Amino acid sequence: MADADTCRLCTQIIDTHFGPLTAKVASALLTRGRLSLPQLVRFTGMKPRAVRASIIMLIQHNILWHAHTDDEGEMLEFNTLECLLRPRFGRYVWLAENQFGRTGAEIVQIVLDHGKLRPPDIISRLSRYDPKSSSTYSQSLYKLVSESYLKPSTVLSHNSPRDKRIKYEAEEKAKISGFPTAKELREAKITAGARLRREEEEAEKVGLKRKAKEQPSGRSSKKNKVVEDMVDNEVYFRVNFDKFNIHMRNKLIETAVEERFNHSAALVMRATLKATESKQKSVSEIRSDPTSTAAIGMHIPDDENLSEGLATTSKKPSNSSLIRDYLGLLACADNPTPAGKAASYISLGDNKVNVEFDTISKRLRRRVLEAVTRERHGDDGVRIVRLLLDVGKMDEKHIAKVAMMANKDVRPLLSALSSDFLISTQEVPRSLDRNPTRTFYLWHVDLAKAYSALLASLYKTLYNIGARRQAEQEEPNVKAVLIKRERTDVAENAGLLTRLEREVLTEWERKREMLSVLEMRVEEAVFILRDLDLGQTSHIDTRASQVLVPRRLEAFTALTCCISQVQGPHCAQTKRLHEMTTQSRTSYSIHVDVEGTQLPPHPGPGWTRFVCISDTHSRKYRVPPGDVLLHGGDLSSWGESSQLATTIEWLKSLDHPVKIIVAGNHDLCLDQEWGQYDSWGLNPNVIEQTRAYVRSQSSFGLHYLEHEPLHFTAPTGRVWKVYGSPAAPFYVQGAFQYDTVTEAQEIYGRIPNDTEILITHTPPYGTLDKTRRGKLAGCQTLSSRLNDLNNCRLHVFGHIHEAMGARVDKVGSTDISRAVGQCGHRKKRVSVCRLTYEN
Repeated sequence: MADADTCRLCTQIIDTHFGPLTAKVASALLTRGRLSLPQLVRFTGMKPRAVRASIIMLIQHNILWHAHTDDEGEMLEFNTLECLLRPRFGRYVWLAENQFGRTGAEIVQIVLDHGKLRPPDIISRLSRYDPKSSSTYSQSLYKLVSESYLKPSTVLSHNSPRDKRIKYEAEEKAKISGFPTAKELREAKITAGARLRREEEEAEKVGLKRKAKEQPSGRSSKKNKVVEDMVDNEVYFRVNFDKFNIHMRNKLIETAVEERFNHSAALVMRATLKATESKQKSVSEIRSDPTSTAAIGMHIPDDENLSEGLATTSKKPSNSSLIRDYLGLLACADNPTPAGKAASYISLGDNKVNVEFDTISKRLRRRVLEAVTRERHGDDGVRIVRLLLDVGKMDEKHIAKVAMMANKDVRPLLSALSSDFLISTQEVPRSLDRNPTRTFYLWHVDLAKAYSALLASLYKTLYNIGARRQAEQEEPNVKAVLIKRERTDVAENAGLLTRLEREVLTEWERKREMLSVLEMRVEEAVFILRDLDLGQTSHIDTRASQVLVPRRLEAFTALTCCISQVQGPHCAQTKRLHEMTTQSRTSYSIHVDVEGTQLPPHPGPGWTRFVCISDTHSRKYRVPPGDVLLHGGDLSSWGESSQLATTIEWLKSLDHPVKIIVAGNHDLCLDQEWGQYDSWGLNPNVIEQTRAYVRSQSSFGLHYLEHEPLHFTAPTGRVWKVYGSPAAPFYVQGAFQYDTVTEAQEIYGRIPNDTEILITHTPPYGTLDKTRRGKLAGCQTLSSRLNDLNNCRLHVFGHIHEAMGARVDKVGSTDISRAVGQCGHRKKRVSVCRLTYEN
């Protein structure tokens, strides 16, 4: 499965290249993971013939993998990375034209259009109208294959590497005696990845075959026969994207050198890259093969004057001496410290020159991180990020002291950087109970997390650019002009377009060009962050990592109450949860943050943060940021429509993308049964209007649930199943109340068994339901029903103000987190309980 932004972008790319039906199949695979053909037919609602045709098309272009297991049988898996490379196809064709001329570009173009082709099919299609040109295309095809710009399409390239990787890792781990250490596990993973790549390289050693050719002479003998390579006509070839990516990387390096030094230094850098370009096979190489100064000099044009960019004492220095001076500059020879080595582009030794791709890639990626930080948070944000990158983990006071900034300025800046995942925190408890009041936080830059967040943001930007381009094209005036331009008579005579139509067309082309330039710039940043990741911060095999996204959930409970009411019970619940974590080895923890302490940062793009509140009673409070907001009822104080509207408008103003609410016993204006009580001023028309008003807010991301389920997609792409009920046992006079066990069984019997998140106004019996008088006011029927909800992970409720808090209960083999919040009427103080889970 892919995250939400990657899923949307891939679906948009497939829709643009293959059409809406194929995009529907791709979307199902992206959101649901591996699927079989019958499952795809069921989830897409398409005819089997159409699904099968879409699958064949995607397999032809290597966008789908096969996966076969004994339990699941034949399954299909989406190759995310292959799809995300498709926007670069135009640049690949341009690079092929620069390297091999027009014929080479045409060969690359036709292979990209068809996914994979055999040499006879390529030649026949290109020389259809000019048979004499077949020999020219054959020569260009041989050059492309021999220099690895085209590579064979093997059986392994169609199989998902995930299963084999897991198998190889298991075999390597089995060789470890005793309890494996982290280093041994890391080495096992590296060995498994190397074994997988070695198999792929062995499988790709086809495509060229040897054939004996006689030299023109009078006699025929073995001595006159010469063995030469030729393209194998039985092999299907596809474009080797990695080879074209090498040219893109080298151009970025050349540009970086020119920005840092000057044009002459960039010429020497280009010549160094050219000298080793034929031996560069992949962008994952740590460094280039060694080359000599003489080889570098052969790739510098004679008309270039290298002395212009270097101050020398000699009047007429030779090119070789100038090249050596530039190489010393690029190697930071005058700064033999670790900082100088990290700033170098090449390394010198034994009269040999190596280009340090690993060091350069790290620096380019760091430059993107700093550029984004400067754009969002200014120079002060860049100063903090650089400080943490250079020094390591630091606390807030130390950061303020070293960065020479005021504490009042550092704290909000750290929070803002953390909310964008540019920096992270490590919690260091001072006591065994992990009490937040006795916990301090160390700030640091988690590069893997920061780059992952930046990639997700860039994917979202690329999707928005594509959506903007499509919207501009679908504008009625533009669409009419574009349709008219496609007519044969208008194509032959542009004068048939009116002046106004020509102006519309010119404006559209200007906007399209601007969007294309923006898309190229964003794609360049994506290339640096994703393709130049040589494994130092994330995955080993890019193909598998783009598909596996962990399903994570994080829940916040925002409670407004007195601090004295929070400290005691929440500390005990923290200790209990820590014990459960140790026993079950489940990746969750709980933190309690009261007003005045730092809120913990969002754990990362692969997590879903739920902010849980309840019983706000028409009042507005500070609510922590998050992905989803859950409200446990009692939206109003006395059930008046105006009070409810105040709460609804406040909830709409919050930044949470998804908001899910239920009513409570105070929300009389939403209960249809209260239309008969005139003393409250609630007539049936007012209630119906209020209910229609609340239901109409779904377009703003606010969903009202009344004994009904809701399925929604979180920003991670995870589909969550929620059920909400406003019911509560009878207490004085209130809305949505029931008197008997039969009524309760009928209400809670509607909850689907596959519910993952349950929102009720009433608590279950015995769980955070004790009143001030010591009475347990929860519902026993609800408590019994929870035992049957094996998939339920989070239960949010309110109602009993004095029992606010959070805890995790073991129900069978399932951990259910329960959170209840109450908002006091006198003091607006917020306590935040965070529950973090990894599923």
